[in-house]
Amino acid sequence: MKKLSLSIISLIACLQITSAQVGSNKEFLASKGTWKYPVKQACILNKNCLDCNANNILTFLSDSCYPVTAVFDGVVVLITEYDNVFIVITKYGDYFLGYSNLDSTTVKKGDKLKAGDKIGYTGKNLDEIYCVDINLSSLNKDLDPSAWFVSEKPSQ
Repeated sequence: MKKLSLSIISLIACLQITSAQVGSNKEFLASKGTWKYPVKQACILNKNCLDCNANNILTFLSDSCYPVTAVFDGVVVLITEYDNVFIVITKYGDYFLGYSNLDSTTVKKGDKLKAGDKIGYTGKNLDEIYCVDINLSSLNKDLDPSAWFVSEKPSQ
């Protein structure tokens, strides 16, 4: 699967844009366990697989190209293309959310997002499967994003 170390990108974004704070860390921490899936028609790839667990990346698989929405508020601090897919990094307080493996984006650097705002569309990985990868980090370390999502997929 196409992977780029989003923690490195987060660090670059942090160094370039330190004024992108839009909220307190307390609000971000309080949201743990409440995030909705970024793709309505998706399932989570087993978080215990070697690929996901080693990199603290959570992969949401879908059967087609679907819109990807922000899982939490933030400011878009970086958009880049890597290996024919897009990566969007958002920042809230001292936290960064990376959305990678996007086929296209609907946001631009500096946009302020609310949870649920569309940021792009799922792309295909090297196995030709539609998915989006989510990476979460703070200024100090990578975090396991699976703990931040609701425990089960919400009913549609």
